[in-house]
Amino acid sequence: MSIGFITSAELGSITDDDALVVAALAQSGIAVRPVCWDAGDPEHLDALVLRSPWNYHLDPETFLGWVDRAGSSMLLCNDPDTVRWNAHKGYLFELQRAGIPIADTVLCEQHATHDLRAIMEERTWNQVVVKPAISASSFMTTIVGLPAHETHRADDLEGRIVEDGQHLLDEILETRDALIQPFMPEILNRGERCLIFIDGRFSHAVQKAPFTDVGGGGQAATAEPQEIALGERALAVLAQRPLYARVDLLRDTNGIDRLMELELIDPELYLRFDPDSAHRFATALIQRLDRHG
Repeated sequence: MSIGFITSAELGSITDDDALVVAALAQSGIAVRPVCWDAGDPEHLDALVLRSPWNYHLDPETFLGWVDRAGSSMLLCNDPDTVRWNAHKGYLFELQRAGIPIADTVLCEQHATHDLRAIMEERTWNQVVVKPAISASSFMTTIVGLPAHETHRADDLEGRIVEDGQHLLDEILETRDALIQPFMPEILNRGERCLIFIDGRFSHAVQKAPFTDVGGGGQAATAEPQEIALGERALAVLAQRPLYARVDLLRDTNGIDRLMELELIDPELYLRFDPDSAHRFATALIQRLDRHG
C-alpha cells in the first residue's frame, strides 16, 4: 500500500513533523511518498493526504481544481468539499451563525471600495489586522494603527500608518476578498492556543508563537476543558469529520475564548510536542483506508 503526502514543488519533501507519521505508517507496511500538487495531476495511489501545500493560496482556484480531480479518483484527506469550504475564511461567519464565538470580523469583497479609516472609526478600533480571506501564514497580513496608550502621538504618524494599511487593503482587493479584525493584544500575552484534533478527537495542544511563518515555533500547552469543548462544537458544524483539524483560539480580555481560525487544509500539527500523536494520526488514516476499501 502506498499513499502520498501532498506538498509543493518548492518544498519538494515531507516535513520533519510529518516524517513522524511516515515512520508510524511504515510499521504497518504503508509507504509514503511526497506528491507535489503544482507538478501536474498525481499518479493513482491508495490515498492522498494534504500536508504541506503551503503555496496554495497564491493560486487557489488552480489548487482547488487539482484537489477536486484528485479526490474524484482516490481517497483524499481532508475531503475536497471540506477543503473548498475551508479555503476562504468566510467560513468564520458560518461558524458564528452556529453559535461559535469568533473575533469581530469585517469582510471586504474583491474589487469593491472600502475605507479602512471609516471602518476603524465606526467600530472604535484603534488597531486592526488586515489580511486576505484566502491566505496562509502571514501572507499580506499586517497590523494597522497605534496602540491605545500611544494615541497621544502625532496625528500625522497615525495617518501615515492607516494610509499604508489602506494601500495594503486595496492591493489585496485587486485579487481576492479581505478581512479586517481588531488587533487583540492578548496574542502577545497568554498567546494563541492551537488545539489539534485527529479524526474528530482532541489530541494535544500547543501555544503558538504569534505572527510566525510556516513551520513557526511553539510550545506544548495544556488545553482547558472549555477550550476542547469549543473545538468540538466547531468541528460539529462540518458536514464530514476531518482526518485532522487545528482549532486556533484566543482568549479576549473578557475571558471569552474566540475561534481565530479552523485549519483543515495544511496546518502544522505540532506532532513533535506529543509522543503519541503521530501514532494516532497513522491509526486514524489506516482506519479510513480500510473503510474506503
